[in-house]
Amino acid sequence: MKVLIAYTTKKGSTREVAEKIGKVLESEGIEVQLSDLKDKPEPDGYDATIIGAPVIMGNILHRAPRFVKKHLKTLEQKPFACFALGGMLAEDTSDNREKMLVILSKITGLIKPAAIGLFGGKYDDDRDYRNWDKISSWADELVEKIQ
Repeated sequence: MKVLIAYTTKKGSTREVAEKIGKVLESEGIEVQLSDLKDKPEPDGYDATIIGAPVIMGNILHRAPRFVKKHLKTLEQKPFACFALGGMLAEDTSDNREKMLVILSKITGLIKPAAIGLFGGKYDDDRDYRNWDKISSWADELVEKIQ
């Protein structure tokens, strides 16, 4: 199985999360291609696609929904998952998760994902809210959902 993990990032935090997800999938024997959405990856030729984007000041970085709109017909034909990270999940409450889901609806309103990952983000070295165990667990569960 060959999976595209396409991400957009402002300062590199989302790329690091995409890399972690990719390592988990590779440990399960899945071939992974990581690609920044700035490089305009094509989802053709992959068995599944995962999109990742940060939420910054209440908005998802625009490249992710733009990619989904452009490639919607291709993405609808195979497993699709998405993840988002943001400072609003520094406190991982049900209210904050619900707010993130509303923001992520710019993607999930276009296509129903097999899985959605919501994670804390990183502002700087002193304010890193990413929970690597939670990210790894989500990626582990993702293996079954995208096959």
